[in-house]
Amino acid sequence: MCDTYIDSQFLGTATYLWEKSVLNQVFKILKDQKGSKTSEECFLKLKTELTNSVHAFLEQIRVLKLISNCRVKGDNTSKFGGTECAALAKKIRASCEKYMKETKYKSEREGSLFSFISLIRNKAKEDELSAADIEKRLRNNYKESGKDDSLLYIQKCGYDFNNLNFKDIMGVD
Repeated sequence: MCDTYIDSQFLGTATYLWEKSVLNQVFKILKDQKGSKTSEECFLKLKTELTNSVHAFLEQIRVLKLISNCRVKGDNTSKFGGTECAALAKKIRASCEKYMKETKYKSEREGSLFSFISLIRNKAKEDELSAADIEKRLRNNYKESGKDDSLLYIQKCGYDFNNLNFKDIMGVD
């Protein structure tokens, strides 16, 4: 059976992996894969772990809204969104690495499932570092101006605080 080619160009142009539109594309591609590679236990675990990671991220976003609404000027211990994004990127990276270690289909060929998951892992690794910078920038902006842009940042990533349902956000069951 011939493998389908996975077009992963969007990962190269995506700003961050945690953006709603990027996660939508990742989940759609993973959902659309067929064949023996997708019946491997490590692939099924990968999909489950990614789903659980996004669920946890959405819960953290819900809490972030509460934190932001109750934030006290000068609060240095509070989270500003970057921490939540970093946690998601770290979990995604770890899940991809586990899959890549366990799968028996280790084709580095461009467009292969293994290659796609490797690209996701690499993007997540880069984005972990970016998330720390985002957290720092949002925190410093708050310290300097008193303006909390954490919710605005999350909204710019495509999330609606009035609708943080996994199925609606990810377009999957």
